[in-house]
Amino acid sequence: PRDFIIRPRLNQMLSQGMSRPLTLISAPAGYGKTVLMSSFLQNCGLPWVWLSLDEQDNNLHLFLEYLVAALGSLSPGALRETQSLLAGTNLPSITVIADSLLNELDELACEFCLVLDDLQVIQETAVFNFLAALMLHPLPGMHLMLLTRHDPPLGLQTFRARDQMSEIRLRDLRFTTAEAAEFLEQAVAV
Repeated sequence: PRDFIIRPRLNQMLSQGMSRPLTLISAPAGYGKTVLMSSFLQNCGLPWVWLSLDEQDNNLHLFLEYLVAALGSLSPGALRETQSLLAGTNLPSITVIADSLLNELDELACEFCLVLDDLQVIQETAVFNFLAALMLHPLPGMHLMLLTRHDPPLGLQTFRARDQMSEIRLRDLRFTTAEAAEFLEQAVAV
């Protein structure tokens, strides 16, 4: 956006959070979660995959198809075993799918970010069970970035206790006095 201001303190928080497998950005609409993450990814130097979620993604099969297709863009032709698991009419267990995906992603041997934007639209327990299974034994090179308006039912306290999660909250996304002044200066100049 034309009125975008660079917020080094938030970029620093995201950079420091890259040492953990999970980053949660949780705040109401309008606090700049998506813009912040977009800006960070443009400069982080890692490949990334972005899924903007909507209500239709509450279907586990559809969610997994989109997720695997998006992750496949990291290395075209990869993730064939996981894709074959999704090709049938009946899905295997969440654990089987998560293990297959993790094994194939591990073979890629690359560090990357997976962004799930608008996670608050997901209500399907099976989708959260899959994400929890994916994070049970996180890959060293995968950084899951969750952007949401409220905390997801993922057992976040466990990730906190294991020091596996970084968090950016509403209090962090609020403008400082200097950021507010810079924003107003840019807004008036436009």
